[in-house]
Amino acid sequence: MKKILKRIASGLIALNMLVFLFACTPTGVNTSKDDNLSQAQLNTASTNANNNDTSGNGESNTVSPADNTNYEVPEFSENAFASKIEGTYFAIDEGGAPFALSIYNYYGNVYAYGGYVESEEELDIYSFWMMEFIPEDPRDFYYENTNEARIGVLTFSIMSNFGRYWSAPVEGVISLTDDGIKIEGDEALCPIGTNGRMIELSRSEKVEDFFMGDIDSYASENFATNCADENLYGIWKQKDSDNPWFITFEKGEEFAEASVYQKTGGIEANLCTGYCDLSEAGSGEMIVNQFRSGSPEIYQFSYELNGDELEFAESFYFIEEGKTVFERVDINDIPIVALYDPDNLDAIKGEAVLDVGGEMREICAHFRATQDVENNGTDFVRVGNLVFFRYYDLTDMSSFYSDWGEFTNAYQLNDEGCVCYYDLNTKECGLAYRDYCAGPLYYVNGKFYSERYDVKEVYSVEYLMSCYPDGSALEEWSDTDTFTEIEAVSDEGNSFAVYQFLAGNLYIDYGNAYRVDLNLIPEDYVYAVKISGDSIYVVTANDSDKIRLTEYQRYYGGEGIVLAEYDAKDIWKDGYAGIYQIEVLADSVHVGINHVVGKYGQIKEIIVLEAEPGVENSGKVEYKGLPDLIDIYGRPYFYHDYNFDLVFADVNPDGDIYLSEDTYGNLCYYNLFDGAELIKTDFIEENPHAVYDGMTAEIFQEGENIDGLIFAVTATSSYAADKDLGETRCYLFRNFNYTVINSRGDEPDIELNPVLTD
Repeated sequence: MKKILKRIASGLIALNMLVFLFACTPTGVNTSKDDNLSQAQLNTASTNANNNDTSGNGESNTVSPADNTNYEVPEFSENAFASKIEGTYFAIDEGGAPFALSIYNYYGNVYAYGGYVESEEELDIYSFWMMEFIPEDPRDFYYENTNEARIGVLTFSIMSNFGRYWSAPVEGVISLTDDGIKIEGDEALCPIGTNGRMIELSRSEKVEDFFMGDIDSYASENFATNCADENLYGIWKQKDSDNPWFITFEKGEEFAEASVYQKTGGIEANLCTGYCDLSEAGSGEMIVNQFRSGSPEIYQFSYELNGDELEFAESFYFIEEGKTVFERVDINDIPIVALYDPDNLDAIKGEAVLDVGGEMREICAHFRATQDVENNGTDFVRVGNLVFFRYYDLTDMSSFYSDWGEFTNAYQLNDEGCVCYYDLNTKECGLAYRDYCAGPLYYVNGKFYSERYDVKEVYSVEYLMSCYPDGSALEEWSDTDTFTEIEAVSDEGNSFAVYQFLAGNLYIDYGNAYRVDLNLIPEDYVYAVKISGDSIYVVTANDSDKIRLTEYQRYYGGEGIVLAEYDAKDIWKDGYAGIYQIEVLADSVHVGINHVVGKYGQIKEIIVLEAEPGVENSGKVEYKGLPDLIDIYGRPYFYHDYNFDLVFADVNPDGDIYLSEDTYGNLCYYNLFDGAELIKTDFIEENPHAVYDGMTAEIFQEGENIDGLIFAVTATSSYAADKDLGETRCYLFRNFNYTVINSRGDEPDIELNPVLTD
C-alpha cells in the first residue's frame, strides 16, 4: 500500500510494531463461574464473518458476500465485560494528579491509553502510557453476567522506555460501577498509582477519545457517509504468515470503519483504528491512528476481491513488500491474550485454546513474574514446577575439541543452544525454546536472559539475548560491540548486574528499558559483583595497582562508597589476581582474592578482605596465606562458621556437586548447613585424565541440586593427544548425557532426552 506523504497532526508516528506474546495457554474449566456463555456470545463465536446468522443455534449458513448486501460484521457482544468497560474515564491518582484513561476492546482483547492532564477543565493529555489489560481467565472478558475481572496490566510508552514493556504484568482487579469503573492494583498500575488501594474512575464526555479527534474532522470533510464496498465488510487475516495481520471493515454509525491489528510473540500488539472510503471501484483511502502514536496517518490502498480472498497490489500498511493476500475469517481466528504462570506447560508448548461455545480461540500467553525461582544464574533453573536447563542440539559436532574436556559453556555451542524443560510433577521433558546461546540461564521479571558469543572477522563480541519461557520475543538485549556479561542476579529475581567490558559500563537492569548506572573508577575493570538487599558490592582493579571493594545503592546507583582498597602491586609483578567470591553477612562483607602465578594457574597466596557495609575505608586484611589441604590448581572457597571463624573449602558452601576423586569416583553433594552427602557410588569409574590417545573418557561437566534431585551432565569424549598444548590435555567431543538422580535413592535415574522439534 502506498502511503501519502501527508500528516494530519504534528509529531512523528512511531512505526515500531506493538506486539504481544504469541504463545498459548489452557483454560477449559472454570468452576467458579457459570460455564455457559450467553446465546449472543455463542452466536458471535460460531458465526462466520460472511454470515449474519441470528438463528440462535450457533450454526453457520454461509452466504456469499455478493448475495448479502446488508451484511454487517458480527460484533463481540456489547454486553460482554470487555465491551462494557470500553470508554473514556477521568480520575485523580493517589498523589492528587488528574489523569484520563481510554479503554478499547478488540474482539476480547482490551487495551488502554492513559495520561495526565492539567485539570478537570484542561483535559488535553500531556503525557501518556499505553497498556494491555490481560485477564487471568480470558472468559472473564466474555461473560455478560460478571462485573469484575482479575487482570495483569502491562505498560509501555514511547516517551520514557522506547516502546518496550516496563516489566512483567502488574496484577490487580478491574470492576464496573454505576458511573464508571474502579481499579485496585497489587502494586502501582502506571499511570494509575493504586499501590494496593482502590481508585474509582468516572466516565467522561469531556476527554477527547484518543483514536478520534482529527480523524473525525478529516472524515467529515473528505469521506462520504459509510461509503465502502459492503463486500469488504468482515474480518480478514493475512494468508501464509506465522505472524498474520488482521483487517476489519465494518459499517459504522456514520462512516465505514477500519481496523488494522497484529499480535505476535511477546512484543507489543499493533492496533490502528479509523475510517475508510472508496475513491473509485477497487481502490480506497483510509485514515487511522496507531495505538502508540496519537498521530493519525492517511493511507491509500488498491485491492482486488476474488471470492473469499482480498488482494492488495502493493504492500498493505506495515507489511513491507510484495502483493499481500488476506482471507476471510471469523472472530475465532483472532487470538486472545491471557495471563499465565511461567511454569504452565500448555502455554510453553503452544497448546492452549479457549472453548467459546463450540468454537476454539487461540490464546496468546503473557507470563507473570515469579519469586519461586531456584538456582538462578546456573544451567538448571527451577521456575515453579519446571526445571529449565541448557541443552544442545548436537547435529554436527564432529570437530569439537576442548581442553581437559570441559565442553559445557563453550562458545562453539552457541549455534546449537536451546533450552528444555523438565516437569517435576509429571517427569515430562521437552523443548521450551531455541535461543542460540550457551551457558547459564537468568530468570528476571518473567523473562530468561542468556549470553551469546559471536566471532566477527577480526574480533569477538558477547551480548545478551532475552525471551519469555515459551521463546517468544527473542531479542538482543544489549549492544553487540561492548562485550556484555551478566555478573550477578538478585535473590528476588527482579534485577541483574550487567558489565559492558569494552565500554566500561556497569549497570543494574530490571528486565525493561529502565536501568541504574554505577559509576566506575576510570581504568578499573570489574572482577566480581554481589547484589544483596538494597546494596550492590563491586570488586574492581586496574591490573597494576589497587583492588577495590565499592558499595552502591541498588535503586540509585551513581557514585559508590569505597569500603576497602588492597595494594596489589606484588600480585601484578609475577602473576594476576583471581577474585572468586564475595560473602555478605549481617554487619560485614568479605572478598576473596587469589594470587595466581605460572602458566598452569597455581595459587601462590590467598587474601581475604573484610569491610563494614556503608563505612568508607573500613577495609582490613582478614587473612593472608595459603591454607593446608587446598588444591593450589583449584578454586578455593571460604565462609564463616557459626562462631564466625574463617573456614576454607574446595567446594562451594552454598551447595556444590563434585566427584570424590576430583575427576572421577563417587558423586557427592555438599553445602554449609547439611555437610557432605553421597549421591551415587562410582558415578565415573575411571580417571578421564589417565586414558591413552583415542580412548574413550567420560568427563563430569556440571551438576545442580534442586529439592533433592541431582541434575548431572557428563560428556562422552575421546582423548586427542595430537591436540595437546604442553601439559594441557585435549579431548574430542562425542555426546552429552543428562541424568536426574534422586538423592534418596528410592527412584531410578532418569535420562533426559527431549525431542528437539518445534
